[in-house]
Amino acid sequence: GERIISCSREGRVIVSDLKGKEISSISHGVRGDAVYASMSSDGKFMATSSARNNSVFVWDIKNNLELLPLSGHEEPINQVEFFGDVIISASRDGDVKFWSSLSWKKLRSTLSTEEQKASPLSQLQKAVWIYQNN
Repeated sequence: GERIISCSREGRVIVSDLKGKEISSISHGVRGDAVYASMSSDGKFMATSSARNNSVFVWDIKNNLELLPLSGHEEPINQVEFFGDVIISASRDGDVKFWSSLSWKKLRSTLSTEEQKASPLSQLQKAVWIYQNN
């Protein structure tokens, strides 16, 4: 079913059903706050980011287990989204990276323009457009 993901400054990420019942909970631990989280369409994986770390963290939701970090951003990550078999991450400096959710390897990256850096949403919109048109 549908789920709600909430993040906290304490680094806790909670997955709940639409009635607010907690399904799963993870903690970023020493990494600090959890800024953004996104779930794969099959509900098996979650990707999270922290303002204190420049990596995307991939989690096995069923077992509440961190699988691996996806490293490569030079600035904190503003947003991360699953898009089919691809994870798209956008960082504060405008860098957008594409990661395979099948191999967990970086597929490519692009740097947004100054105007796009001002809005994380436009960064992600551009990233989706690039992914669909290349």
